[in-house]
Amino acid sequence: YTTLFRSNASFVTLTFSNEYYTELAELVKAEGYLLDNGIATIAMRRFLERWRKKYKKSIRHWFITELGHGETEHLHLHGIIYTKDLDEVEKIWKYGYIYKGKVKNGVRMNYVNERTINYMMKYVTKTDIKHKTYKPKILCSQGIGSNYINTHNAKKNKFNGKDKIGR
Repeated sequence: YTTLFRSNASFVTLTFSNEYYTELAELVKAEGYLLDNGIATIAMRRFLERWRKKYKKSIRHWFITELGHGETEHLHLHGIIYTKDLDEVEKIWKYGYIYKGKVKNGVRMNYVNERTINYMMKYVTKTDIKHKTYKPKILCSQGIGSNYINTHNAKKNKFNGKDKIGR
């Protein structure tokens, strides 16, 4: 997790308003759950293009899609974005509400730590009982995690051929 704990990393949830969900759905040539992941892909691509246009460089990110529960079952993304300027992310995202963390005593509490990473990772591995055939999609910057194999943690966590992780 060490590269994810950089001080400029923020945990956010990106959502879609009904209006933008419908607008983006018209651009995706898919149905069912492929439609939802297609919408997320187009939205993220457009967000990144707007960010690059404004800042002349991309923004590092790692997101996973999830379908909501309850009345709407709306698509949303949980993830890490490498900036503390979450108001700017919200302006450039534009597709819906962004959860940016709780505000406590006038200070936004936004952490990237083991708890938030575990929260995202459960969507990679869990089966959603209500959406059993839905496969979440990971949308991330190229190269994130590419050097992990060369780290001390990778050696420490290497599968040892048995039922457990070796040390």
